[in-house]
Amino acid sequence: MTTMILGLVLFFVAHSLKVARKVRMSLLERMGENLYKGVYSAVSLVGLILIGFGFADYQSSGKILIWVPPFWMKHMALLLNWIALVFFAAAYLPCHIRRTLKHPMLAGIIILAATHLLTNGDMGGMILFGAFLLWAVVVRINVRSRPVDGNPPRASMPFDLLALVAGSVSYAVIVFWLHPAVFRIPVWPG
Repeated sequence: MTTMILGLVLFFVAHSLKVARKVRMSLLERMGENLYKGVYSAVSLVGLILIGFGFADYQSSGKILIWVPPFWMKHMALLLNWIALVFFAAAYLPCHIRRTLKHPMLAGIIILAATHLLTNGDMGGMILFGAFLLWAVVVRINVRSRPVDGNPPRASMPFDLLALVAGSVSYAVIVFWLHPAVFRIPVWPG
């Protein structure tokens, strides 16, 4: 579990620089944009790899069960995770979803982390998804207190439909193939 925690620290330190604007600007000035982006990407990638290997190692050595989630919670998570993936897609499109939520990626991370936290009653899952939930909530509060930069992009209904389609396709790929193949955890209740 130590490897996973180290990965979480690396990943969140890198991703928290967007919130710590003075530190980020100082690093950008000293390093230049290309080097900064390269180091940021490398640290984030190393963090993700350590999270993945650390969590896999934790799971293979036997989960430490804290509580057993009720079965119905998995059905609720299926619906909410679909919404989260639509929000992820909307984060990159000039759509009404993005304009309304302002930070749909953070909203999606909060939903994914919360549903995974509620449907995984083991210690490793609680640490992993609890860390993502805490980070996303703190960042969301921070960005909410900042002044808005400029005008939001014009929203267009076709992009809302594109977010819905892209999120739905991503959801189907993750639920029916990726999650069971990579994490060895079937998602769809059978």
